[in-house]
Amino acid sequence: MRRVLFLAATILAACPVDAAAEWRFLHSEHFQLIGDVSARQLRDVALRFEQFRDIATRLNLAPARQEAASPLTILVFRNGKSFEPFLPRDSGRVVESAGMFVEGPDSVYIAVRLDRGEASFRSVFHEYSHLLLRGVFPDAPIWLHEGMAEFYSTLRITGDRSALIGYPVAAHVTLLQQRSMPLTQMFAATARSSEYFGATRLLLYAQSWAVIHHAFQSSRGKEVLELARTLAAGADVEAAVQSTYGMSVSELERRVLAYVRSGSYSAVAITFGADLVNGVTDGAVPLSDAEADGWLGDLLAQMGRDDEAKLRLENALSRQPGVLQAHHALALIFLRTNRQEEANTHLQQMRALGMNVDEILKRLRAAAPQGGFRQAPSTGPSTPLPPGARPFLRITLADERRSFGTLESLDCKGDQVEFVVRTADGTVRAGGRFGEISMITYRDESLGDLRCGPQTRSLPLLLTWKPAAGESRQAIAAEFVPDGFDP
Repeated sequence: MRRVLFLAATILAACPVDAAAEWRFLHSEHFQLIGDVSARQLRDVALRFEQFRDIATRLNLAPARQEAASPLTILVFRNGKSFEPFLPRDSGRVVESAGMFVEGPDSVYIAVRLDRGEASFRSVFHEYSHLLLRGVFPDAPIWLHEGMAEFYSTLRITGDRSALIGYPVAAHVTLLQQRSMPLTQMFAATARSSEYFGATRLLLYAQSWAVIHHAFQSSRGKEVLELARTLAAGADVEAAVQSTYGMSVSELERRVLAYVRSGSYSAVAITFGADLVNGVTDGAVPLSDAEADGWLGDLLAQMGRDDEAKLRLENALSRQPGVLQAHHALALIFLRTNRQEEANTHLQQMRALGMNVDEILKRLRAAAPQGGFRQAPSTGPSTPLPPGARPFLRITLADERRSFGTLESLDCKGDQVEFVVRTADGTVRAGGRFGEISMITYRDESLGDLRCGPQTRSLPLLLTWKPAAGESRQAIAAEFVPDGFDP
């Protein structure tokens, strides 16, 4: 059954987009949108995101983040059938979602499906606000990040020129009516704290939202941001609250909870300038199905689904050889996996189509890690875990197998590497090209000292492989897990 599900997904990924769909492209000031929806719907989504960005940068009370070299890309799907090939999968099963925020190794995508209404936007607005806040406050504490994100996600557009933000989040109110998290505990929480995992995570979200909501309701937006900056600089909690709010931590906590439990909330009214509204036009242009597949294939690549991405992108180029986005996406896949010769083929095509390839290569070199196991690819930024937290492991496909043990050696020759892993059942060897093996770490230290040859320390490793010719094994992924991990 799992093999059938995997094959079905692979075939689906290789097929072009629905021939009956009419794909369009629209460019606004800060976004580029691709969707199989009407021109009017695409314009409405563009306006909604421009309005959200305007609100978020205003309420951050800080300069807007410097924009990337290319606008953030939004993919708009008309319904679940259109969105389904791109949804995450767990053991071959589709994980339902109203929207996705994908921050990949090369670019950022937001995906929404319009048949889910407001639910499509709340989750992606939450994640997008994290991106915006990082641009103006890189070391913002977790409570500010999650509180702001939850506050922003309640945006309701009431007209082209007006909106309300700050509606209560019912789940947070219900939870805080029953229990709360001490502010000293909330202020001390980090991405590696126990508060950020398990059942307490919901309470941390709720308490953080309450502090931010209370701050804006009581005209203390500047104070709460100053408090976050002071705490991020290492100040004492009691002293920081006293200097910014003019009260003790216990008094602030009392006021926040009294506000939440009063059942009376105020939303912030926003008015947009005519230039913002008039700047989002109805000028959507048609895309061919091959051009749409160029963007959709890149989305899959940013999600770490390179095999599916290559099938879709190569299929698009077989139908329409001059699709710039397909050449671009394939070049990035090959560059990211150290397949320079194959990348060069697409880079040459990109030059012929007028793209500044040198600028792309310059950005890639700037982002490349220094030292360590440099030839090994990465599936993206890894997240260290607190003691006892279980990693969200890579999903295995139907023909893949796993071996758990400690890494004894990395046997390297040219562009090939073989992992030698000591398991409870003996030694397992699996290898392949450096660039085709995903390297993922869930440990709280860098793998920068990982070298070819015998290893000087015992690193617990979950090695994913599949049978190859004879008795050999092809390595697919190497996941470095925390000490004490139990598979």
